[in-house]
Amino acid sequence: MEWESFMVNLILTLIPILATILSYVFIALARFVISQTNNGIIKAALTNLEQIILATVTALSQTLVDDLKHSRANSKLTDEEAALIKDKAMNSIKKQISLKDMDILQRSFGSVDELMDNILEQKVMENKLRRGHF
Repeated sequence: MEWESFMVNLILTLIPILATILSYVFIALARFVISQTNNGIIKAALTNLEQIILATVTALSQTLVDDLKHSRANSKLTDEEAALIKDKAMNSIKKQISLKDMDILQRSFGSVDELMDNILEQKVMENKLRRGHF
């Protein structure tokens, strides 16, 4: 009888402890799943932005930039032309990116304009290297 009473008391004591441990495990697992989901959402928004920027750089390079360069003996853009093309690219990118992606990127990185500018510069440099215009 004592043995049974001891086991009942032990089980009754361990149940709240086990429930607490399981609660912490489930909370940790939920946080992990949420962080992975958020990382995937951020990565998708960033990938969308990069694809939009790459398409914009390619389009402007094949039309406006190439035409301006071919009209010059030195095949170089003026600083003013480069600034105008950059403004045109930024405006085009902002028109194409979804509000949802803009919101995600804003919450994740802060200044979306600065992020766009950095990626734009990277894609322009990659485009120059790929096309041998460096």
